[in-house]
Amino acid sequence: MSLALSTIDLRQVEFRRAFLDDSALILFLLAGHQEKFLDDTEELDKEYINQLIKDETLYLIYAKNFLVGIFAFSGLPEMDTERSRLFGTMHLFIEPKFWKYVLKHKLISIILDFAFLKYRFMKIKAAIYETQSTAISLLKKHGFTMNGILQNETI
Repeated sequence: MSLALSTIDLRQVEFRRAFLDDSALILFLLAGHQEKFLDDTEELDKEYINQLIKDETLYLIYAKNFLVGIFAFSGLPEMDTERSRLFGTMHLFIEPKFWKYVLKHKLISIILDFAFLKYRFMKIKAAIYETQSTAISLLKKHGFTMNGILQNETI
């Protein structure tokens, strides 16, 4: 069954917090595309996904009742002083056939607005590979700037 992307509008986009019962669905969604974000020697980390779920920071993105992707935020430090800046790292995966939809409907902006309101972030980082040129340009369009490249770092 194919989905006509042109019929989806922002009123039909829903975020739903993931639960442990969603773990298999999330792994299934990611499994077909892991070569895009994992090194050859890496495997999908079920424990990491389950931890994001337990931390209540992993969300499913639905459009017209179709799962189109997931997003999560990690690195939620406790605010220990008034001067400390709360920040998080955004992790985002969108099913490739929905990328045009993401661009057209500015889904990144909606996710960022959600994160700034819900978590009161002062700053959001995005961890991506330098080979993901589409993701880099998309994030730049949404105000992200590149502060550096991590060497020998596993994301």
